Amino acid sequence: VASPNNGSAIHFVIDGTNHPSLTIPNTGNWQIYTNIESGTAYAFSKGSTHTVRLVCDTGGFNINSWQYHNDIPIGDTVTLRSAANNLFVSAANSTSPLIASQATPGISEEFQLVDQGSAHWYGCVALKSVGNNLFVSADPAGVSPLVANGTNAGPSQTFQWSDHADGTISLRAVVNN
Repeated sequence: VASPNNGSAIHFVIDGTNHPSLTIPNTGNWQIYTNIESGTAYAFSKGSTHTVRLVCDTGGFNINSWQYHNDIPIGDTVTLRSAANNLFVSAANSTSPLIASQATPGISEEFQLVDQGSAHWYGCVALKSVGNNLFVSADPAGVSPLVANGTNAGPSQTFQWSDHADGTISLRAVVNN
């Protein structure tokens, strides 16, 4: 949301039920956006269908987007399996590209999810390789493969997590979209 005004508000109506009003912060400009959280835990079963309305209680603000999200398992260690070949993604070392080549996961196929939401927007994570304790990095130009070589999590190490509600996720590099 973005707003040069004070006191603007919105609320959700989900399946006909009104939810608490959310105050839109004064960001100082119509085009300076910030994220707001509803503060309410909306729990929906996977694959279920719901009617969600966003009601503008006042005017005087812009909305860029809204997103329903399941909780991302921040801090957990995960393995990544390619939908293309059903093999696990491996970060063998800090110079080899990440390749989906392992039939069974080991330490080189484990990644800790580190929250990058405060640096970007909700749903952004960094992947820290358990095997070498370095972050997975994307090439800003998008021409080189992913490599677990980052000592810190910055834009090149940040990925947007998308849950497809069917047990699969995808990751999009923030640095090159």
